[in-house]
Amino acid sequence: MSENYLHEKENNLNKLYLLALSFLIAFGFYKNGILVFKEFSDNYVMLFKPLLFPIISITVSCFFEYIFNKKIKVSDNILFMILLSMIIPVNTNLLIFLILCLLFNFSIYFVFDKIDLKLNYVALFKLILILILLIINKYNYANNLEVIKKYSYDLLDIFIGRGVSGVASSSILFSLLGYFILCLNKYYKNEIPLISFSIYFLFVLLFKVVFNHVIVLNSMIIFTLIFIAPINNFSPAIKKERIIYSIILGILTFICTYFINMYDGVIIALLISSGINYINIK
Repeated sequence: MSENYLHEKENNLNKLYLLALSFLIAFGFYKNGILVFKEFSDNYVMLFKPLLFPIISITVSCFFEYIFNKKIKVSDNILFMILLSMIIPVNTNLLIFLILCLLFNFSIYFVFDKIDLKLNYVALFKLILILILLIINKYNYANNLEVIKKYSYDLLDIFIGRGVSGVASSSILFSLLGYFILCLNKYYKNEIPLISFSIYFLFVLLFKVVFNHVIVLNSMIIFTLIFIAPINNFSPAIKKERIIYSIILGILTFICTYFINMYDGVIIALLISSGINYINIK
């Protein structure tokens, strides 16, 4: 598969990404910061913690961007780190995240760019972070309100964004709004989210009919398929290959979500799909 879908207009797409993501970041601050602070804490660090993750990712990435390019712009690497900051568990330690941001940016500039690695960086870095959280026994997406089951988690709750998810990826409503915003740019591969989710949902329906087993709609899946899967650097350029990539991603998302992890199954599926794309490129 071809790895090139980069144009002189790509920076406009990155700016649209920032606009689309801003709604989710604001909602994540409200859900995982303001509401939790009102109920449980007088610690202002906890109040602003959902905002500190994207701030840390932007600050560190801008530092590396300036060191290597002598200017700061909305580069792909900055976007990758912002996306990462939005899908991690809100319970992630800030110092650990800061250290990993430094290591991830270092890896991009000194390792990945040198060997032209085209695996999806966001998915790769997310899984590394999750592995670390598992090792130190801090892998938990639920904030304090979700731990005590404050919400009913019916379909409306999940759609609005009250479901358990990453720091700023829980609102399906705002993810869909972001999709329509991104579709304003012709370089956004809008068919990838549509096809991959359709395939995923088809398997969900089949399992419901055959095994009477329901997989609840997951906001992490919606967010990942809309914002991370279509990234130009890590997905095919040719339309036919994009369709194949989307079908593979949809199937793997169902398999990994059902058999491995309901939250990070889609991330595993995306890394595998980008790996298949990378092998075909090579």
